[in-house]
Amino acid sequence: MTLSSVVLCVALAAAGCSKGGDAPAAAPGGAPVMGAGLSGRDAAAELWLRLATYRESFLASWREGAFDTAKPRAITVLKAFAQVVDQVTGPRGFWRDRVPNELLACHSNPDDQVCEGLDQAHADFAEWDELASDIGRLDATRADVFLARNRERMVTYLDTYVPSQASEAGMKQTAFFDLKLKKYVAKQ
Repeated sequence: MTLSSVVLCVALAAAGCSKGGDAPAAAPGGAPVMGAGLSGRDAAAELWLRLATYRESFLASWREGAFDTAKPRAITVLKAFAQVVDQVTGPRGFWRDRVPNELLACHSNPDDQVCEGLDQAHADFAEWDELASDIGRLDATRADVFLARNRERMVTYLDTYVPSQASEAGMKQTAFFDLKLKKYVAKQ
């Protein structure tokens, strides 16, 4: 068992989570419930646990050993979240680059409804770019308040946009795909 795994297990126990405890809720059929997952005891530690699931994917290049602590500072959690936003919905992220260019081939079929549906989501993505930019301007003295005010939004983001893996299968498992794109793919 690696040190990160041990820390994650200790953090789960400290947060009061059990094997199925505070995991994100799912609706019948396995669809995620947006905004589910944090009980509110320690926003930084609980959000950190959620972000730790992306340490091998969207946070792979982020701070060696960063996940070796179960109790990070709020600014650290926010910076990690901003990195996930950049990797997932940022200008060169999963939903703006990989999905349209590789997975849906929108460059070949820009008039496909699924591609148009994805284009319409750029306004949603811009909202998250703005939040990531706000995080970039924060200092440690304001991070706790910012995290407390934006925690639910951040959890909703993770539950909605972030796939378990940067692949077609991962894309199709997101709430965003279910809500905005699935109806178009089913018609093809």
